[in-house]
Amino acid sequence: MASKPKNPSKQPSVLITLKEAAELCGYSVSHINTLRSRGDFPRPVSLQEGPRPSVRFVRKEVEDWIAAKIEKSRTQPAKP
Repeated sequence: MASKPKNPSKQPSVLITLKEAAELCGYSVSHINTLRSRGDFPRPVSLQEGPRPSVRFVRKEVEDWIAAKIEKSRTQPAKP
């Protein structure tokens, strides 16, 4: 018997590290940090405060950000 599909809105978010987010995008960690400083990358989730804060990214938000970049590149006219 097949199981019912799970409701994605009720599923826990998968959190990924900065390094994993960079690998997912094909960017370096330093480039992701540059994008973050400009406000051009999904905001991280803070897991720990202090001198060495622990942050993670919501994988779906990073994937959606990538999809938006792909869509934008497909809808812009080609440059001469």
